Amino acid sequence: MSDLRLLFYVAPLIIILFWTINISIGAFQKKQLFKLPLILFFLDSLLAVFESGIFYFGKMDLFKVLYLPAVFVSLSMFPLFFIYISTLVGNKKFIPRFWLKHLSFPFINALFAFVVLIVFMDANQRNEFFHQTLVFKEGAHGIQKFAFYMDDVFRKIFLVTAIFYYAITDRKIRQHKARLHSYFSNTYENEITWFPTLRISFFLTLISAFVYFSVQRYSTLDLWLIPAISHTLLSIFFWIIGYYGNLQNEIKLHIPENTAGVDNATISDEIFVDIDKKMEESMSAQMIFLKEDLTLPELARHIGTNRSYLSRYFNEHLKQSYSLYINAKRIEYACKLMLESEEDLVLSAIYEKCGFNSNASFYRWFKDICKMSPQKYLEEMR
Repeated sequence: MSDLRLLFYVAPLIIILFWTINISIGAFQKKQLFKLPLILFFLDSLLAVFESGIFYFGKMDLFKVLYLPAVFVSLSMFPLFFIYISTLVGNKKFIPRFWLKHLSFPFINALFAFVVLIVFMDANQRNEFFHQTLVFKEGAHGIQKFAFYMDDVFRKIFLVTAIFYYAITDRKIRQHKARLHSYFSNTYENEITWFPTLRISFFLTLISAFVYFSVQRYSTLDLWLIPAISHTLLSIFFWIIGYYGNLQNEIKLHIPENTAGVDNATISDEIFVDIDKKMEESMSAQMIFLKEDLTLPELARHIGTNRSYLSRYFNEHLKQSYSLYINAKRIEYACKLMLESEEDLVLSAIYEKCGFNSNASFYRWFKDICKMSPQKYLEEMR
């Protein structure tokens, strides 16, 4: 049983170390500086998981040495992941004030723990706290009792921090996707398509973490199943982040902050009717949707209107995104080509004729719009 318990604790450490090395090497070779927060996230996770393991296996002298750094890194894990996503989707370089804003809270907590453990406790009290109070809940009186509850509060703060930063990270990615779809026609290569997978893993990991942190540290020494489940889910969680984070390329599309150019002025129906006529001409006669990487400003200039009016035309009048409108036209044209072509048609060659910049983007939009694959569509229509 002891070997099995060791495996549960070592597995996430091996996964974290593996992806830390891989991502660091790749980022150095390809000069991907935007992955620095992700690397720091894994380094933080490595120390946090290691600290949890040495407590479980009774290495209290080492646990005592790592306790203060572990308070900081455990509370800075998810802020660092948020900084990574913000850097990725925001085309931002290193901004000290932005980093300081999100890492100051973990630092304040670590500083508070330093004051309690180093300033208000002598060496004997600290030794008793780590070897008796946390392990057996013995000697919990005075400053040691305060430190005991401080440790418990830190564990609860970790959960709150995880939930909060997951929420704002999710919002950041949704905003990025919405801005992409309101501005560009080909968006697939610049979306963070793997986050829904991470969302499921995070949800399961969070449930196990709630159970794990709902009991005191000393209780986990006997309830081996709880840390076993939580660390197994952590292994999956870190593998997903590492795998997709290693594959993630830099998002180089520049998206203006005010993509839609929305103002508060009321747009008359006559303006929308005028845009309708111009759009019909551009789409039916000129087939401008076949232009690869057609953007909203380019289309606005082509039909002789401004970007703000055209954006509101899609959002308010048609009630659909710019990318959906353009790619629906492309898929409609692709279907026409597929039906008019010979039997030996190569589907992989279709996307280039329809304005898509990749076969993957073509397949994705085809399934989204037609609710079936191109092959299935051909089978049913012929």
